[in-house]
Amino acid sequence: MHCMFVVYTSLNGAVAINNSCTTFLRLMVNLPDAPNRRKILGVILAKEDLAADVDLDALANLTDGYSGSDLKVFYLDYLFPVLFP
Repeated sequence: MHCMFVVYTSLNGAVAINNSCTTFLRLMVNLPDAPNRRKILGVILAKEDLAADVDLDALANLTDGYSGSDLKVFYLDYLFPVLFP
């Protein structure tokens, strides 16, 4: 599964053509696999005091197809209210 980002940039200065030049750059980025989602969740939750029974490996396996951004939203919208009522 891939996720596409479109980056829009404007160049101004000595290298610029007609004082400005716009370019588009497309990047195809693979979505993280379970071990990388586990790492991302670890970073997102690093400052939280999690209960001993919180299983980040299980969460990583349940979030197949999620990007890092999706995991952050998942934490803010769903996990945070449950873990920290």
